[in-house]
Amino acid sequence: MLRLDPNLPLLPGTYYGLYNAGGKVLSTNMPGDLAAGFRVKGFAAARPATVAIKGTEWRVLLVPVREEGQQLYWVLVARLLEEAEEPLNRLLLFILIAIPMTLLVAAGGGIFLTRRALRPIDRIAAKARQISATDLSRRLDLPHGNDEVGHLVATLDEMLDRLDRAFQRQRQFTADASHEFRTPLAVIRSQAEAALQRQHSPEEYRRALEIIRDQAEWMGNLVAKLLLLARSDDRREQMEMEPLDLGELVEGVAAEFQGMAAEKGLRLKKIIKEKVVVRGDQTRLTQLLANLVDNAIKYTPEGEVVVSLERRGRQALLQVQDTGVGIPAEHLAHIFERFYRVDKARSRAEGGVRPGAGYL
Repeated sequence: MLRLDPNLPLLPGTYYGLYNAGGKVLSTNMPGDLAAGFRVKGFAAARPATVAIKGTEWRVLLVPVREEGQQLYWVLVARLLEEAEEPLNRLLLFILIAIPMTLLVAAGGGIFLTRRALRPIDRIAAKARQISATDLSRRLDLPHGNDEVGHLVATLDEMLDRLDRAFQRQRQFTADASHEFRTPLAVIRSQAEAALQRQHSPEEYRRALEIIRDQAEWMGNLVAKLLLLARSDDRREQMEMEPLDLGELVEGVAAEFQGMAAEKGLRLKKIIKEKVVVRGDQTRLTQLLANLVDNAIKYTPEGEVVVSLERRGRQALLQVQDTGVGIPAEHLAHIFERFYRVDKARSRAEGGVRPGAGYL
């Protein structure tokens, strides 16, 4: 007779039974009364079910055994419902404990990692609070790691360098502009005070008014230039770009300064090798060339000033050369700074200021 192996590897508390097609017990490890209590014909095959036998609930699974399409046997596996649900209860308890613990550990780890990641930001903020507009020489001075924070520190230090240089230029510009205004204002005030102290002849009053007029005119020109520089810095100055014959520009500027050069006993020569046409702003280019020629004449005690123009490939080369003292090498880096002078002791006339006609 067909029987089940009694040494099947089953969990403790698990019972089995082998029934024939009519529901008679053929082999089982259950007590006799329990095996008889399971009526296999009332169960749904291959679907777990819960049944009560003598006041005890069991979790039961019934599996049919067929051969050549015929129903021959039933295999039943049963376990107390309480024991069957115990692993689920333990799993539920574990989940109820593990989830809060996991969240707590994750939150603590997140806070720790966040604080550690933001610690450099706190140092950056503390350093930044120590930097003010009156002292931009300080830097964050923090290690520059090869990460986002390191790139941020490097970028902020570079920004502070640019701001520091900009503020230094602004302070120097303000100081130089104030210095330039101080002398004409002093001249105007002294002339006015001298004229008011006592009676003068009409010629003396006229000479004083001419001096005041010249100084006021020079100050007006300086204010216009300062406004031009401010607009250029804000990129509000619009350039009138148009085709421009540089040869005609050189001719015009040279003719304008011939008299000034002759007064100093200098030769002002122009060399235009070929016609050169560029796109540019005629007013600004004329100002540029006039400034160069003006400085060349002022700082050349004897000899000549040569203005030359030629084509170099797709570019135009415009040069102003003189036989003056030149600029020492240590000052070359500053020649484009506003109001910068190589020799601080130079007179206002040499520095580009209209000379006065004298004092009363």
